[in-house]
Amino acid sequence: LKESMPESDVNRNYYTQNMERQLANSDGTAPVGELGKAMKASDILLKLARTTPYYKRNRAHICSFWVKGECKRGEECPYRHEMPTDPNDPLAKQNMKDRYYGHNDPVAEKMLKRVDGAPRVEPPADPTITTLYVGGVDPALVQEADLRSHFSQFGDIRTIHCVARSSCAF
Repeated sequence: LKESMPESDVNRNYYTQNMERQLANSDGTAPVGELGKAMKASDILLKLARTTPYYKRNRAHICSFWVKGECKRGEECPYRHEMPTDPNDPLAKQNMKDRYYGHNDPVAEKMLKRVDGAPRVEPPADPTITTLYVGGVDPALVQEADLRSHFSQFGDIRTIHCVARSSCAF
């Protein structure tokens, strides 16, 4: 917030009179001037704000020897003795080799399930509607012939209209 005093005498007097009038009309609990016009904290930010401290980041790391069943330190071990994840979680049983080759990959299955649940764009029921919108067409990189050669595999193309100002084509 920046509230600057006008430089000319007439404007400075007018500004001072308005500020004094606002102060006289207020009860003293609400801000006046530019501060009174300031936006209040957004409700979304208030919902996102953490209300309790986050202590998990300060916790010790999990003892890798204990997970394997080989920790000899017992109570004197500076690391946590607990399993890293739920043993029934399929992500806990993933194998890096399977993940690399794409066999029995629970992460990929989870992503594919998310894609299957996404809404799909269906073609219009009216077969006379044949216009297709193509967005993000850079006129310096994509020519009409490029569009024609790419989309000709899907059927006959009557016309192509490139709108360079909007970076799109129909």
